[in-house]
Amino acid sequence: MIEVYVNGLVKKVTGIKDIIGFEKEDIIYIKLIGNEEKKLNEIAEKWNINLEPFQNREDIEISSHYIDVSNQLTLNLSIPINISEGTTKEESIHIVIKENILFLFLSENMNKTLNQLINLRYDIENLKLETHLDFLAFQIGILSDYFADIVELNSNKIRDTYYKAMSFTKVSDDILDILTKYNFNNFILRDSVSEFQRVILLLRKKYSGNKIINEKLEIEINDLNVVSEHIQYNFERVNDLKTNINSKIELEQNKIFKTLTIITVCVSIPSLIAGIYGMNFKNMPELNYYYSYPIVVVVIILSCLVPLIYFKRNKWF
Repeated sequence: MIEVYVNGLVKKVTGIKDIIGFEKEDIIYIKLIGNEEKKLNEIAEKWNINLEPFQNREDIEISSHYIDVSNQLTLNLSIPINISEGTTKEESIHIVIKENILFLFLSENMNKTLNQLINLRYDIENLKLETHLDFLAFQIGILSDYFADIVELNSNKIRDTYYKAMSFTKVSDDILDILTKYNFNNFILRDSVSEFQRVILLLRKKYSGNKIINEKLEIEINDLNVVSEHIQYNFERVNDLKTNINSKIELEQNKIFKTLTIITVCVSIPSLIAGIYGMNFKNMPELNYYYSYPIVVVVIILSCLVPLIYFKRNKWF
């Protein structure tokens, strides 16, 4: 699907033929939803857009996030999106500015997510977006809010996991796998936010003469600095939680070692006594005593009880 902002209204069309009827000067924003190559090529041909900067969507280098050549500004952004519990993947958003028109190319999933945020945060009907730069600043603000929301969502998940971990008496492998996912998601977020900040700084430099746009970009830069600090805080909380869990694992291991030590001591002395009197030597005077057997049995029992009493007094169990 294609959305066109023309004469202050959003028009939803199915193909490039429906856009031809609009005056070129009246169009300031075109959004292609979905990865339909045919429609993408039609739009590119109509407005002479160079698609080379984002043809290889899976291999976007750092230097390719911001490309300003041949009267075309191209922004390639990788945005993390939650696809399931604890699992995040990156989706590409491509923004092109050509002939005073802003073109936005994104997936249906990403469009749905951003629209939910827009409907929740903004009064669309009363927004005054008169130029393509207004749309650019608005889109930058939406993505900035999205980053703040997804970081906050991850923070809440980490906090809930922290509370659960505090009540655990035994640590399972699942909790360690979850923490690994949280750390990986934080890495993705940190890289995406860092990339996004760099793009905004370059935009601010490019449009330094436009005071209104510059002020809006400055606000987003400050907001993203706060988001970056929160991401770092999430790293620290996950590491603290890992330390706490490792401490619990060590305590559990110590308990196991204590139990094995008690068993070993309690069994070794009786085994030694039984081993001595199990030897087949002729000259063993104790074998001729009438009370040898009960005495040895009592000694074996005592050799078990004495270590148990000792360990109990030392609070080993």
